[in-house]
Amino acid sequence: MRLRARCCWPVCSCVRGRLREAQAVLDRATDGLSLAGDSTRLVDIAIQKGLVSIELARVEDAETVLGAAIATAQSARDQDRCIRAASALARALFWRGKYDEAQSMGTLARSRRSR
Repeated sequence: MRLRARCCWPVCSCVRGRLREAQAVLDRATDGLSLAGDSTRLVDIAIQKGLVSIELARVEDAETVLGAAIATAQSARDQDRCIRAASALARALFWRGKYDEAQSMGTLARSRRSR
C-alpha cells in the first residue's frame, strides 16, 4: 500500500467511528516516518493525530501534538500545514474552554490563508 493511501486510512476510520483503530494506524505511521526522516509527512500525521484526539475527548493531548505540528510547519515555512494545524488547534482550545486562545489561533489561521 502506498504511503498516501496509508495516510488516508485514519481519516476513513474516523468517519466510520473507528477512532482507536485510526489512532493505532497513525502511531505506526509516525514510527515509520520518523525512521525515514520525513518531517513533512510527520506534520500531516500529527495533525490527524490531533484531530483523532479531539474526537476521543483527549483535547489536552491534541493541544500538545498540534502545537508541535505548528512549530514544525513554521520552521519548515510550510504555510498550508501551519494553517491546517492552527485550525485544528483552535478547535482543541475551544473544547478546553480556552476561548480567547482559540479565537487567536483561528485568527492566525485566517491571516495566513489570506497571504
